[in-house]
Formats: sequence, C-alpha cells, structure tokens
Amino acid sequence: MSGIKFHKYKALGSDFLIVDNRQNTFACNEDVIKTMCERHTGIGAQGLIAIQSHPSWDFEMSFYNIQGKPGSLCAMAMMCAIQYAIDIKLSLKAEIYFKSRHGIHSAKSYAEEHAIRIKFHDLDTITKLDELNYYVDIGVPHHIQFKPNVYSLDLHKESLDSQGYRYYGDLISFVHCDEDRKIHVRTYNRRLELETMSCGTSAVAAAIALAFKKKKFKTREKPNKKVKRVVNRGGEMAVTYDQTGDLEFTDISVVGRAQTVFQGNYICGLDEYVII
Repeated sequence: MSGIKFHKYKALGSDFLIVDNRQNTFACNEDVIKTMCERHTGIGAQGLIAIQSHPSWDFEMSFYNIQGKPGSLCAMAMMCAIQYAIDIKLSLKAEIYFKSRHGIHSAKSYAEEHAIRIKFHDLDTITKLDELNYYVDIGVPHHIQFKPNVYSLDLHKESLDSQGYRYYGDLISFVHCDEDRKIHVRTYNRRLELETMSCGTSAVAAAIALAFKKKKFKTREKPNKKVKRVVNRGGEMAVTYDQTGDLEFTDISVVGRAQTVFQGNYICGLDEYVII
C-alpha cells in the first residue's frame, strides 16, 4: 500500500517530519500535514519540512507548522533540514546554502562535533519596552521578558498576563541568567498556546536582549566576539555574535545538533504509519 514516506528528526527536543519532495510528489496539503503532526492520532511533530531541489542552492525547504500552514522562520526546523540534507548527501560541503520562503540562508556543518551553525542577519535595532520587556526581531518577532527562576513559571498564565505586549509577536520568551552566566529560556507560542522544547531564534533574541539590557560594552574599532550558552527545556545551544557598539550586533549565529529519530510510511486516511 502506497503512502507518504517520511523521516522524523529532532533538534534539542524539537521534532519535525521531513518529506523528500524533490520529485514534487507531495502536495503539501494543509489537512494532511495537520493530521500527520497530530501527536495522538498521527505521527506527532511540531511541524513538517518539505525538501525540494534548487538550481542555485544546495536545497530548498518549505516549513509548515502543526496547523498545516506555512510557518515562520524556525532555526530548529532549519537545523533538522540541514542534517537531513547532509545525511542523504544533498550537500557534501561544510558550508551550506539553502532557500526558504524567508530568503537565502547560510550554515556550516562541523562533522566531528556533529554540530551545525546557522547564521542570521546583522541586527541594529532593539526595542526596550520597559526594564523587564524587550522586543527583538531576528527574522521572526520575539518578545523577551526577564523573570527569576523561569522553570517555576506557568507559561500559559504568564502569557495571559502579558497580553498587553501581544503586538510584539506570537512568541514570548521568559529569560533569566544564572551565576554561571548561562542564559535560561522558556518560549511560549501565544497563537498555538504551547511551549517549545527549544527555539533557536528565541535563544539568539534572549542573548542579544540581555547584552543590550546590561549595556556594559563600549564602542570598539574591532568586533568584540561573544559566545553565550543558552539552555532550553530540550537542551543547551550556543549563540555567538560580534559587537562593536550598544546596538551593533554582527556575525550572529546559533550552534546546535540535530539527528534522525526514525523513518516510515504514512498511510493517508487510515490513521496509521509503518516504521521502517
């Protein structure tokens, strides 16, 4: 019986289904994607990635959220797509370039460390809403709120309490920095009403918002390289950036890992799948 061949990948607790669509055999139907991502009656995932060929870049990816709709920029989905492209030998180089609906992206693979670095655009605008709330757009809008002991928070309640800031995006991240200078982040999607296990763009936004909040740096002729350890529910990643002034962040990137979980064949309409 024919079905939809898929691979399931994970990156720091965030999981995605990947479909090889280089032959354009997958229609990217909203209802089918939503059913496949459903955790109780489908396979279960935070979204689906369709991989296509591209004449100029290593590959093209189309990302869909759990509702089956085109998703916003997602670093964890990109990390999984990159690892998949490496695994099936779509890219044989350490430097990887790929296209999404958000533009052209660059990344680097570190084979020995099994790590992937994804680069982001330079940033020179951060909005301070008040002493504890900041707005950072790193390709997707993020509301950053500093709170002590983020692991004790009821994120749904905290999100409702922060409705006055909803204009600043669906994603709100609660952040604190511990005595070892690790940045702890919990991210909640207001629209989908769920917490993400890990979020690369939130990690970047949190690290930069914290640097801006502290304002301990001076304008320098040469970039001041920063490496920050960011901890999500799903694990730890690194955020790096160069900084020459209070609002000049360049060479921004996030480093993490992705790996395959399993592959299978999803039979549409029968609510079942076969693991290979």
